[in-house]
Amino acid sequence: MKAKLVMILVIAMAVAVIFIGLQFFMKPSNKTWVVRIYVNSTDPFVVKGIYDPETLEINVGDTVVWVNEDTRPHSVEFEKRITDPKWIRPGDRWSYTFTSPGVYNYRCMPCFCNPMTGRVIVR
Repeated sequence: MKAKLVMILVIAMAVAVIFIGLQFFMKPSNKTWVVRIYVNSTDPFVVKGIYDPETLEINVGDTVVWVNEDTRPHSVEFEKRITDPKWIRPGDRWSYTFTSPGVYNYRCMPCFCNPMTGRVIVR
């Protein structure tokens, strides 16, 4: 009975050491993701700008780059105000590195009548 208890204790400690070790050595992935900004319409009477992809799932430490491929300026304004709203002129880009997990909803300020929204989910 005592030998079984010792064996269970040794296995539990080994699992705990492995788990703690993995947590210690795991680092953020530091990947870069691109969100394209453009108008998704060929109809001149329906101007609907979009963020593509609209929803992005990333890891802590990853960077998102918003690239404006449209002919007019757009912005990235987060609901949680993690940064000041950023205006992106045609052909320009802006990036942000996410350092905390959470859900970050954002929108384009000048596109208020045709809501242009996006979301970054950070794990």
